[in-house]
Amino acid sequence: MGNINFTKIYSYNKLEDRSNQRHKDYVGPYILPSIKDFKKEVEDYYKDKTLIGKVLEKMKLFKDRPCLGRRLKIGENEKGEPIFEKKFTYFTYKEVENFCYNFAKNLHEKKDELVVRDSYINLDLSLVGIFAKNCIEWVVTDFGCHLDSVTNVTLYSTLGQEAFRFICEQTKIKTIFVTPDLVDSLCEYKNKYNLPELTNAVLYDFTTNCDSKIFMEKLKKANFNVYSFTSDFLKENNNIQNSDLTLSKADTTMTICYTSGTTGNPKGVMISQRNMISSLETIIHDTGVPLDENSSHLSFLPLAHIFERIIITGFMIAAAKIGFISTNVKNMMEDMNILGPNIICLVPRVMQTIRNKVFDNFNSLDLWKKELAYKAYYTKLENFRKYGIINHVIYDQIIFKRIRAMFGGKVKCLLSASAPMQKELADDFKIFLGVPIVEALGMTELSGATFCTNTQDLNNITTGGVTGGARAILRSVPDLGYTVDDIIDGINCPAGEICVKGPTVFQGYYKNDEENEKSFDKDGYFHTGDVGRLYPNLGNGLRVVDRVKEIFKLSQGEYIVPAKLESIYYQSPYVQQMMIYGNSNMNNIIAIIKPDIAKCAQDMGISEEELVKNEENPKLKEFIKIDLEKYASEAKFNGLEKVKFMIITFEGFTIENQCMTPTMKFVRKKIEIKFKERIDRLYREIKYGK
Repeated sequence: MGNINFTKIYSYNKLEDRSNQRHKDYVGPYILPSIKDFKKEVEDYYKDKTLIGKVLEKMKLFKDRPCLGRRLKIGENEKGEPIFEKKFTYFTYKEVENFCYNFAKNLHEKKDELVVRDSYINLDLSLVGIFAKNCIEWVVTDFGCHLDSVTNVTLYSTLGQEAFRFICEQTKIKTIFVTPDLVDSLCEYKNKYNLPELTNAVLYDFTTNCDSKIFMEKLKKANFNVYSFTSDFLKENNNIQNSDLTLSKADTTMTICYTSGTTGNPKGVMISQRNMISSLETIIHDTGVPLDENSSHLSFLPLAHIFERIIITGFMIAAAKIGFISTNVKNMMEDMNILGPNIICLVPRVMQTIRNKVFDNFNSLDLWKKELAYKAYYTKLENFRKYGIINHVIYDQIIFKRIRAMFGGKVKCLLSASAPMQKELADDFKIFLGVPIVEALGMTELSGATFCTNTQDLNNITTGGVTGGARAILRSVPDLGYTVDDIIDGINCPAGEICVKGPTVFQGYYKNDEENEKSFDKDGYFHTGDVGRLYPNLGNGLRVVDRVKEIFKLSQGEYIVPAKLESIYYQSPYVQQMMIYGNSNMNNIIAIIKPDIAKCAQDMGISEEELVKNEENPKLKEFIKIDLEKYASEAKFNGLEKVKFMIITFEGFTIENQCMTPTMKFVRKKIEIKFKERIDRLYREIKYGK
């Protein structure tokens, strides 16, 4: 970092320890320093507040401002691909409010046939499902449900077929709202699993540029009762009055958002109106993002995930405008250029792809232009590391202005979440765009982010401090070598499992008493499973350094359960031992494998002596990989769970080399350390080629 003292310049002291004395097992609770009485200023303040109440307030106040928009289709090219206008056309806040009320009234009138009523713990729930890509209809459905205390259940294709079946069977939803692109998948799942309760399908045909008749016919053939979103849910309904609707209260479960976890089945995270509004307001306040009615956002990250959901609702309570991508993420840069958002929301995986494209463009330039581009890049990078400056009066105009133009030229801030971000990646984007990057740490169970940085903090080493809507403690995890007494370079940098309490913490897992029992302690703190470390010399920021449980998150934001994968791959006759490794800065898993030498040699038709000459034998790796593919396919693993890269070891994991416990369990951290050099080398090869 050169000779700059970032903590002196950018420290905002986000964490304050409010414990009267240090406990031997934990430190905290940590809360925002400006909060004097957490119960009065936070818990009591949000006791009766709702997200829908805040949104309705903004809809009435900013009724004529643009709200939700899309590019209108004007034709097709010779390949049959859609052609769109070079502008976004918006519905106003007043129009969107009317859409939401029309939806709520029409749903209310058909409630007996479309909505399933259920209860769990002390909650009375009315459930419908959403299986759709991002679109205006998605948002109208969401807020329309809030107007009549209906809980929407979010489903998405990347969870897989078995997860779709599990969610439908657990919730027993009768009705699902679907976009045309997912109709074929929906029909396939319906035919394959029967799903007797799932009888109604509502086609999103308002802004999705589809031929309704074609898709409705497909749904009918799959034995659905079919409805048109436009004809059946947006029409004026004079039979139902606004007063007939039951507006959601603070404790109303606004959504059940399913997320992958430590078990084979996804977990239904129940999020209330209070959870969402407390999370949104405190994140907006604490990050200092320039969000107001003049802001704009391009929606492309999946709305079924909590990150995009909270971004959309955040922009709506700010009365800002939101545009939806025209086709898919591959073409989003054209939409971005036309929309010109001032706040860009990305995940590290997307950022990595964009960074690679920037450097590819640099490398494709003529020699002198290429030299100038890299000189500009390295000069700005050196200035940032020495002086904390991310702008350059000359190079920003002649080099980086073009990169900013890719994003519409109006960006003021970038938000990143879903997975931890490498500092090098953050630094490059600050150089490219000349704007601060706000990083958030959270999870679905925390209704978004619980820790975040601030626009004044250009550090991007930690993920900042706790937001105003939560209080956090760190509990020692001595088995993994993390304690609240840890000392680094003479400074106490406590580490432990991050546990959170407050109005942002979810209501619990739907119909999953076992997980609820394990996840909450007697004091009401939710145990996240993340191990965090505090850095007093870095503005008291926190950084995730490990996982308590043996799961990890890849850079796409998806969790991997290594034990589940290992149990399947161990069926291969060529595998004696295997450990699945991955980390949240990378987008591929690595299998560290001790092969059955005799079996491999026999079936490959070579001698054992020849086989053990080289652990990097590409023929051996390919041979094992082909066999593992069979088991992955049978188990219906998704692409992220399939082994594409591996490290071969002939020594294996033993008690003697400290890679296994006396009870014959993996010491994953020891294995990671033992193979660190080979892991790092393999990831470099994956990224850059040999």
